[in-house]
Amino acid sequence: MAAAATTFRRLLALAAVLVLAVCLLQAAVSAAAKGTRYTVGGADGWRVPPPEDKERFYADWAANITFYVDDSVGTVTAAAVSHASS
Repeated sequence: MAAAATTFRRLLALAAVLVLAVCLLQAAVSAAAKGTRYTVGGADGWRVPPPEDKERFYADWAANITFYVDDSVGTVTAAAVSHASS
């Protein structure tokens, strides 16, 4: 009878560990699925690049970013900024 109780406790502990592992995995997957929102041009926003930087302006901005599935890219315009501050 004692052996059966010990086996039951071990199985219960294993089940608890498996449930915890599934919960942690689910949390990691849902956190990764949210993605990141990038503003084109960074803090300067979307603008006409200076003539000397015309060919490389946005390519240089994007060169330091690794994009993943579920990431999004957007712009900030003067109209959106003035509307948000109103």
